[in-house]
Amino acid sequence: MSYDPSAGQGMPPGGPQQPGQYGQPPSTPPPGYGVPGPYPTGGSPYGAPGYGPPVGQMPSTYRGWAITSIVLGVFFCLILGMPFGIVANHYAGKVQQSWDMGDMQGAMQASKRARTWNIWATVFIVLGLIVVIIRFSTLSSSSS
Repeated sequence: MSYDPSAGQGMPPGGPQQPGQYGQPPSTPPPGYGVPGPYPTGGSPYGAPGYGPPVGQMPSTYRGWAITSIVLGVFFCLILGMPFGIVANHYAGKVQQSWDMGDMQGAMQASKRARTWNIWATVFIVLGLIVVIIRFSTLSSSSS
């Protein structure tokens, strides 16, 4: 028995969406939906949205300079040199943290701030060293 819509026979058995009937090709999902694509993630070639890994080389952290400033600040001018070294060390840590998050601009800014604080720490350490030398020279000359 075949179906003839002009004869008023109603709906064919199995409903109108039965694949392979009435000259309609079987339904297939559109490309990209549920079918793995040529990309390893199966999705977009651009990857997940977000910052992504930074391009280029990470700016200098100046962490070694900061630690040296802290140590020398303890020996020569505890009040001025060491706090500047601690702040420089803080910004040196922010360089790595910002770089890992993909914030290149923040990493560069933290690197510049770490360098500036290290320069100030070095200036005060040198001043403290000069004060220590003068103090010891006056103490040794007054005792003789």
